[in-house]
Amino acid sequence: MNVWAMIPMKPFSQAKTRLSAVLTEPERAALAAAMLRQVLRVVVSQRRLCGTLVISRDADVLALAQSMGAAILHEPTQSGLNAALRMGAAALEQQGAAQVLMLPGDLPFITERDVMTLLDCAAPASVVIAPDAEHSGTNALLAPLPLPFHPQYGLNSFQRHVHSAREAGLSLHIVESDTLALDVDTLDDLALYHQRVVLGGAPDLPQFDRLSRHA
Repeated sequence: MNVWAMIPMKPFSQAKTRLSAVLTEPERAALAAAMLRQVLRVVVSQRRLCGTLVISRDADVLALAQSMGAAILHEPTQSGLNAALRMGAAALEQQGAAQVLMLPGDLPFITERDVMTLLDCAAPASVVIAPDAEHSGTNALLAPLPLPFHPQYGLNSFQRHVHSAREAGLSLHIVESDTLALDVDTLDDLALYHQRVVLGGAPDLPQFDRLSRHA
């Protein structure tokens, strides 16, 4: 089955603005880059994926993606996340992809097993969704091409994607995973990230020692 991963990414300098109360702009940029590298390490090496496409309007993001073996697509304007995903899906469809696995670039603890589990659930007329910890956001969305519905990332995207899949008459698989569930958007997310990095000794993810008092 011809399945591609697709990762949209805003410029590193504009990433994680909700963390500005505790992290400087260079720290936020370094965190965003480190998390993207981790996601790329996992998906680019996954042999069951035909490829990985990174979409961004930022030259540094695209250069990092290319250096790690991903294909790139330049987002010509600040079109928004959902529009960028539609553009990427259309490009993959033209290349013959049958399914697309949409992932955010801020999943610091994603594992190869996570990706394999998502792919194991895939079928031609199915949608696979992995929610965030609150079951509000969507941290993985695997769908057939052409897309049977528009991506609806934003507030309550998980429930909207579930509803759209059912409305389209597709079989639905929901994957629960602690390692997929943690994206890093809020201060609470950052505290959990810090705890896991410190306890797990993840050498490739940045530590911010002063956050221990916020954990």
